Amino acid sequence: MFNISNFVPKEPGLARAGGFLLIEIAAFVTLSFALSALEVDVEGLLFAGLFLFNLAPAHFLYRAAKSQSKRALVFGLVSLIPAGALFSFFVLRNDELLA
Repeated sequence: MFNISNFVPKEPGLARAGGFLLIEIAAFVTLSFALSALEVDVEGLLFAGLFLFNLAPAHFLYRAAKSQSKRALVFGLVSLIPAGALFSFFVLRNDELLA
């Protein structure tokens, strides 16, 4: 039987960060395509919004790394960049799966 709970991280901070990252990617890709279809030029505003919204996943990844006794400050700082947040999420998730 298929069980969706196998895909949800057990660490609450990691689960929240994953949810925020999923929402962030979906929202900003959709918004980017919608604005490009309307021929609106707001790339600067879009990227600023992306980096501001990325503060929430960075905070939750910091807390998840701290609860796993990792270098929380390094994970938090790397997670300020959206690509670094994805990398940090998968590193912390991999450690959770292998534990």
